[in-house]
Amino acid sequence: MNTNRVYTVGQGIRQRIRTQERRGFTVDFVTLTLLNEDLEIHSWDSDSNHISTSLKREIQRHPASTQVHVQIIDNTNDCLWEGTYSLNRSSTPSQIQEHSFSGPTFSQPHDIGALVEQQVQEIRQREELERLRKEQTELKVQNEDLLGQVESLEAQIEAKSKLEYYSKVAGDLLPGIAKALEKTSFGPTLSGLTGMNMENDDHATVMESAKQLIESLTEEQLSAFYMLVLELQNNPTLIPALYQNSFSHETTH
Repeated sequence: MNTNRVYTVGQGIRQRIRTQERRGFTVDFVTLTLLNEDLEIHSWDSDSNHISTSLKREIQRHPASTQVHVQIIDNTNDCLWEGTYSLNRSSTPSQIQEHSFSGPTFSQPHDIGALVEQQVQEIRQREELERLRKEQTELKVQNEDLLGQVESLEAQIEAKSKLEYYSKVAGDLLPGIAKALEKTSFGPTLSGLTGMNMENDDHATVMESAKQLIESLTEEQLSAFYMLVLELQNNPTLIPALYQNSFSHETTH
């Protein structure tokens, strides 16, 4: 076995692999087949880093080998290049027999230009994709901000509606409450709020005070006041008890 010849063949195969990689292909493995003339002796697969060592090992096991047939396979299991090397003669270009080449070739200048153009288009597509992703993120943030503003406005509108509702209810029910409690110390005040038995000037003063009072109440206070009014309307017998518990100390004065 000519050891120098083995390493020369291995180097030639690696050069073929680098050529395919420069053309944009991904080499997965290399299939090597030892031949004695046209008779196949042994075949195996090797990665690109162990071609020479595996070739030397297998030739030692099969010393009658005169040629090695090479197939360079890509990551889609397609043959990129196929050729046969002589193991008994010095390495010259005429001693390499190239066979089928299943992958596309870029040996012509215009093919190289096409490859470059293809790569440029891929770069542009990636840049456009990144731009669209960035715009999507920005729009998502803007949409979340707008949703927050809408929710805030809806909450303000709801609170205002409730305030107006309770204010209207309180204004509608004040006369009835004043009449029910007219004999208590709270009665004159409520009568004043409703305009009962009041002079015009006093009426205006009381209504202004009532307006200020209602506007100053919180939603919770208005709600509690409204519930109290409903309860008194539904059960007027509670009025004496309310007076007894809340206003009896005022009537003693």
